[in-house]
Amino acid sequence: MKAPKILCSIMDSVYEFTKVNNFVLFGGNVIDYFLAQKINLKDIDIIVPTRNIEKINEIIQTLENKGFTITTPQIRKYILCKSEVIYLTAASLGDLKLDIAFSENYNIVLGPFDAMSMYCIYPSYEVVDEYGCINALIQKEFKCLPYRNFKTENPFIIISRYIGLCAKYNVTLFNNPKIIYATFLSESYCYFFIRTLKFF
Repeated sequence: MKAPKILCSIMDSVYEFTKVNNFVLFGGNVIDYFLAQKINLKDIDIIVPTRNIEKINEIIQTLENKGFTITTPQIRKYILCKSEVIYLTAASLGDLKLDIAFSENYNIVLGPFDAMSMYCIYPSYEVVDEYGCINALIQKEFKCLPYRNFKTENPFIIISRYIGLCAKYNVTLFNNPKIIYATFLSESYCYFFIRTLKFF
């Protein structure tokens, strides 16, 4: 499916800002448009498929030449799925905020739930909803994605993202009890809890 005109326009603007000719638009702009025709033109999230520091610095320089201010440390390292390294940066121009993740693996960056998994590809303007993102939000029933779950991910990251998802889309925490139970039964959580109680 091709992206609607408004999302194509956002991607065209991102290209003009960054001169990156291959990226993914994801997050609230994509999901909220398809869910309720809402869009926030002042907050844009993209994934650029590289972890090459030299290339990342070139993109940052291009943004600065366009008048953007880098609002985080130039390049921030972040770990997902316990061992997957990605890089992050953020830039602003007036009220516009541009968050950029750098990783060749789009799926790792999107989020741990089906309700976060929708995105658009530039330059093809293709919309990808492989895991039924919009249906999950309509039904208010969320599932962990196959590659981000309690075996591959820090359970605290999963539960924090779940709470944020529930707050944004007005879903009660126990609407998806398996996620809550799995968090508290996970090995990492139990270890942390025992350490907190000073049993070790």
